Amino acid sequence: MSVAFEDLPPVPAFPVVPGRRWGPGLWWSATTGRHVTAGSNAMRVQLMVLDRDGP
Repeated sequence: MSVAFEDLPPVPAFPVVPGRRWGPGLWWSATTGRHVTAGSNAMRVQLMVLDRDGP
């Protein structure tokens, strides 16, 4: 593919459900230097792990 992964739009729409304690959000990625959309806390944690500096 000629398009970088982080340049692709999110596949699913991230619904906001009234009464839920979590919702979609943005994570500032040090790797890309911009916000990345996360649809849940689990996705946000995965983004944090993938965005860390290597050894």
